[in-house]
Amino acid sequence: MPPFGDKLRKQREKGGITLEDVALTTKIGTRFLRALEEEHFDQLPGGIFNRGFVRAYARSVGLDEDQTIADYLLASGEVQPKKAEVVEPAPVPGPKASISKAAVPKEVLAERIEHGVSSGASNFPRVLAGSAIVVVALGLALWHFLAKESVGIRGASSTPPTLAAPTAVAPRTGGTQTAAVAPAAAGSSATAGSFTVLIKASEDSWISITADGKPIFEDTLEPSTEKSVEGHSEVVVKAGNMGGLEFSFNGKRLALPGEEAEVRLLRFDPNGLRPETPRPPADASAPAP
Repeated sequence: MPPFGDKLRKQREKGGITLEDVALTTKIGTRFLRALEEEHFDQLPGGIFNRGFVRAYARSVGLDEDQTIADYLLASGEVQPKKAEVVEPAPVPGPKASISKAAVPKEVLAERIEHGVSSGASNFPRVLAGSAIVVVALGLALWHFLAKESVGIRGASSTPPTLAAPTAVAPRTGGTQTAAVAPAAAGSSATAGSFTVLIKASEDSWISITADGKPIFEDTLEPSTEKSVEGHSEVVVKAGNMGGLEFSFNGKRLALPGEEAEVRLLRFDPNGLRPETPRPPADASAPAP
């Protein structure tokens, strides 16, 4: 079997398709496509992005998508996730065979009936006494509950109402009277609650979302679909096609420029989008995309 990269390249060349054609169809940069054909997997974003790139490439050149992903996992050394084992429920034993009354001798049947009637009659006083005890216990519990409720109502009615603090009034100046407004407490603008990040896709985009340190979503977001994520401290979004995504924070759309096949990492906290850390300068010897 030919190597993974050669198989992709030969299939593409067999159909007369260029890398630029594949990039235009899949919205994946030619730099990543060339890395797949040359098996430079360390130059890819990693994770679900790599498998999404392989699936899109295979679809554009006419290869079997699942088989191509299996070949990629073998070539890159990634472990294929194991399928969950299906545990079959234990067989339920069938109903016990009932004994026909006709098989029981008449003497034994009569003895059983007589014994059942006598035992039921002997248990009746104990059942009656138990019922009386239950009724008495319920009555005591109800009386205790009503007593506590009445005490709480009397205590609440005796509490004097809280009066609102009077508003300070400034001295009269020129016949007009103005109310003094107390200054707002420092830090009152920072709300200590949850926030929501909404992501809408206009093109196929590969995203990975983590909220408060927990993985939430890692898959391809198709066009005209959206994903809403709620966080308390931090939401991290890794986007593989920044030009095909729109972001909103607490219902307010954010103006985030981006290009097709651009990979970016965005961090949100209760105050909004954090400033991105500057990227290190690109190596001049690296091939242009």
